[in-house]
Amino acid sequence: MSRSNDIANITTSVLDGVTKAEVGLGNVDNTADSAKPVSTAQQTALDGKASLSGATFTGDVDVNGSELILDADADSSLHASSDDQIDIKIGGTDVGNFNSNTLKLVKDGTPVLEVEDTAETAYSGYWLTAPEMHFRHSTADANSAGLLGLLRFKGTTKTDIGIASDAGTVEIAQLQARSYEASTGVGQRFSDVTGGFSFRGLNGSGGLAELMRIQGYRLVLDSNGGIDFHNYGSEDSNSVTTVSSNLLNDYEEGTCTLKWKFGTAIQSVTQDTRYTKIGRLVTVQSRIYLTSTPSGGGYAVITNFPFAVESGSEIGPAIRVGYVNKIDGDVWLTTSASSTEWTMSRIVESNSSNNTGITASDCAQYSQLRFTAVYYSS
Repeated sequence: MSRSNDIANITTSVLDGVTKAEVGLGNVDNTADSAKPVSTAQQTALDGKASLSGATFTGDVDVNGSELILDADADSSLHASSDDQIDIKIGGTDVGNFNSNTLKLVKDGTPVLEVEDTAETAYSGYWLTAPEMHFRHSTADANSAGLLGLLRFKGTTKTDIGIASDAGTVEIAQLQARSYEASTGVGQRFSDVTGGFSFRGLNGSGGLAELMRIQGYRLVLDSNGGIDFHNYGSEDSNSVTTVSSNLLNDYEEGTCTLKWKFGTAIQSVTQDTRYTKIGRLVTVQSRIYLTSTPSGGGYAVITNFPFAVESGSEIGPAIRVGYVNKIDGDVWLTTSASSTEWTMSRIVESNSSNNTGITASDCAQYSQLRFTAVYYSS
């Protein structure tokens, strides 16, 4: 019988009782496909794949040039570009990127915030350059000096806020927080306190100069400045008032040493003299008396007032001495423009033509004056 005939003539009765082993199929079973095991090689390969439900990577993951989709409609993603930079896209729009030197946020294709550790790049917006933070509004804001834009926050040996002009090329104002460092001299403007704030602005040469400072518990103004009480009614092109009569530019108080002379001879005196100067208004209060018998020729004068009388004054100040001891008559002190010397005279009658100068013979040991002089200084 041929093989084909043998197979064709096989009947069920013939196959009854034949086992798998008898026909060489001892390892075959009726396992479903879904339950069939994989080979050792296949399992090793599968173990190296990341699960869709999450995975922990113990080695490097190379996604160079690939885009990592972050949402269902694939319009938000991270893209690892070939220039060592990660680009961020949200809603199909580029919103920023970062690399080893820079973190940048973008709006409508224009950078609006950048944090970097290298020199700044000219563009609109805001950026940080360690240890500084800058604000700009146009690409013209960068210049060769590394300035700034409209506003800059800086921290090195000093911390300051810099404000630039509209063009951003000139720093026009600055607020500095300084502390004194004896070893380097940094902050020596605050050498008598632990620190303070310095307000700086443009000077006449176009540079920055200190205009005002908060030093310890004090507000210190530049000698050319002051508190302006004007009503903003008249200003020049720089928004500075053209009226100076309301400028309070000085306050000072202290003690001074007056001199009592007859002619050129300085007398021996004991005194307590104090003064206050508010703006140009000077008040001098004094108690002064001769400690020995006076001598010398000429009329009596009190000199060495702390401030000269204003210049150009047509009528010099005159004061009546409030208390007089051992000098007869009403004693007056008079002076003239630009002078720190006051002449002592005595009114014999109400007619001023009868005023007479006081000489050494009109005084004695312990002759005393107590007066308050009020006048305008230059």
